[in-house]
Amino acid sequence: MNDEQAFVPEEGEHTESKTKKRIAGAVGFIVTVALIAAALLVYLYRDELSSIGQQTAAIDAEAFTYENGSEQTFALVGDGLIMSSTSGFQLMSGDGTALAKEIRAMSSPAVDTCSDAALVFDIGGEGCYHVGTDGTVTELEAGGSVITAAMGESGSFAVVTQESGYKGLITVYNSECQELFRWYSGVGYPLKVQLSPNGKRLAVLCAEEEGSTLHFFSLTESEEQGYVSFENELLVDMRYMSASRICLVSTSCAYFTDEEGAVQGVYDFDGQYLCGYTLEGDGFAALYLSPYSTGNDGSIVTLDTDGVLLGSAEVGSLTQIAANGSRVLAAGGDYMTLYSDTLETLASHSGLVTAKSALLRSDGAVLLCYAYSADVYTFE
Repeated sequence: MNDEQAFVPEEGEHTESKTKKRIAGAVGFIVTVALIAAALLVYLYRDELSSIGQQTAAIDAEAFTYENGSEQTFALVGDGLIMSSTSGFQLMSGDGTALAKEIRAMSSPAVDTCSDAALVFDIGGEGCYHVGTDGTVTELEAGGSVITAAMGESGSFAVVTQESGYKGLITVYNSECQELFRWYSGVGYPLKVQLSPNGKRLAVLCAEEEGSTLHFFSLTESEEQGYVSFENELLVDMRYMSASRICLVSTSCAYFTDEEGAVQGVYDFDGQYLCGYTLEGDGFAALYLSPYSTGNDGSIVTLDTDGVLLGSAEVGSLTQIAANGSRVLAAGGDYMTLYSDTLETLASHSGLVTAKSALLRSDGAVLLCYAYSADVYTFE
């Protein structure tokens, strides 16, 4: 590939330069591509639960409380919770204790997390904040409008920004917010980034004229390690499923590659609509496929790191799917079901629910998130 890149040693200085708006020429197209992908992902995730009612006998008395706001986004940090909105963000521990709270204006807030930190960023804006479970908030000055960002399991993270003269700039930081690596993309528009579980490798998914390309880098080398192209295929998401496997999702199939770019498996949706998915499981992906574009009725399938079917379960209309460890949560307007990674039913709940989001914790409990507070639901 003809991309230009520069390697920055780990001991390089902490970059906190003032953010500047540099939107010119082809770089402006990044926003268009990113918005298309973002719109599709919003449809795929659809984590607004239309009705998940409270069962007071099964919900812990202690509630997580936070400020209401537009465009609320919820994510787990370990078993704790971070909530972001257009007016700021708040981090809470597993028992609901407030750890950090910031008032920040954002137009399109997004969050990515690992077990002990969160990254809050404003898509299309200039805000990007690293939030630690010790309550420390570090504002990053990445030098351009943020396209996307991702936390790695090791605590390192990557931020994608607009950069004049390029299709995008990817900057990788360690858990102390010190810059480790940067890559200027000269050919493809970066849509998604992921760091390997050990934090030593970087994968970058780019949209190009011919389709999509996945690039691989070692953070200790200056040269690109390899790439794999998917002609006429628009890939919208990806995630490391293990140390050596990456799952990539399009609207028609899921690909599974190794770190050298070789495709190890493909799961075709066979004409069904992908109406929801999660790549958060421990060594598996869970997809909600439906014969209807509206997502009314369908089935959940789980796939291992080579794309081999682990299990399948028919479900009614699904509004959210989540995974944590070896469990899968399926939630609809009047039910929640907890499954194993092979989709054997572990527990279920029926009844009206009105939460905005349902997050599956590592202990199998569900964090039901409402406008002003969240409750912990434990299956009986």
